[in-house]
Amino acid sequence: LYGPLSDRFGRKPIILVSTAIYTMAGLSCALAPSFETLVAWRFLQGCGAGASRSLSAAIIRDLFTGSAGRSKQSYVQVMQLLAPLSAPTIGSVLLLLFHDWLSIYFFLSATGALTFVLMSLWYAESYRPGVQNRLAPRQLLTNYLRVFTSRQSVKYLLIQTLMFGCLFSYVTGSPLVMMEVYGLSPSLYGATFALTASGIVTGSFINGRLNARGVEPGRPLTAGLVMGAACSFALLTLTLLGSLPLVVLLPLVVLV
Repeated sequence: LYGPLSDRFGRKPIILVSTAIYTMAGLSCALAPSFETLVAWRFLQGCGAGASRSLSAAIIRDLFTGSAGRSKQSYVQVMQLLAPLSAPTIGSVLLLLFHDWLSIYFFLSATGALTFVLMSLWYAESYRPGVQNRLAPRQLLTNYLRVFTSRQSVKYLLIQTLMFGCLFSYVTGSPLVMMEVYGLSPSLYGATFALTASGIVTGSFINGRLNARGVEPGRPLTAGLVMGAACSFALLTLTLLGSLPLVVLLPLVVLV
């Protein structure tokens, strides 16, 4: 919903509304009286957070084109991917300091409120909507059908979705593997997360520099997909053979 809404009303109002939803829902999570209420507010918090990916891409498109736009998108991608990778480390620090898991939701709410203030004061609207961007259901449906019936669009959507799924299979599975299979302590587990996050930062930074130098985008994309697929296959093969020491696993995950 955020894309069409921002095309109709501008980027800034939608950013502020979505950030307010995220902030209030985070505070409600911290104060939730039951697990069911927590899940409901957590879902709403996710709805507020959903604006970040689509609107950051839209703002870059408003201001930059070609290789400059791709370069800026790479740097934004660093922050978007660092968030889920650094989350376990930040959470463990908060638990160590406050001894209460509710502190995590207070922290999320505080960062949302800070974002709201910063965007209110220092983000200048990058898009001026016209009357042609009306919220007509038939027009919106036509636009989405164009996206999902374009071969090029579907190809890049699949790449983005599958690689993001690859990342989150690691995010969700790593606590079990690192702490219960390899026997790492929580602090060492946080360190492995920092190590894998360095791979994200390095890859995105290199991609940004290549795009800034005018390198054809298909070349780093192809190289990244080949490297990710090869290292994932190596991880699978070594796992099936029962021969995957931690000193081999971590470099391969960093390369993925």
